[in-house]
Amino acid sequence: FAYRAALASEVRGREVFFRTDVAIAVTYKGQSIPTAAVLDMVVEDRFVVLVHALPGGFEPVHKERLTSYLRQSGYSSGFLINFDVIDLREGVKRIVLMPSTS
Repeated sequence: FAYRAALASEVRGREVFFRTDVAIAVTYKGQSIPTAAVLDMVVEDRFVVLVHALPGGFEPVHKERLTSYLRQSGYSSGFLINFDVIDLREGVKRIVLMPSTS
């Protein structure tokens, strides 16, 4: 929670609109579960941010979780941020959903 609070403080200081702990509904077997997932942050109602402190770095499950959250929430892009790195630039991964062609 400390890293999310620190990130929120930085974003707030730049006068950027954001929301934290945004609940999203997930559909399971045709049923909507209203608060099945919580997004750490949604910035400018444009993209999702998930915050972590992972000593070993991101695993494929982290990318898959964000991808799933993007699909369920209707957002097309998001960022995974890992604060357990020496250089924060190395701890940021962007995910963009490609438009469906069906």
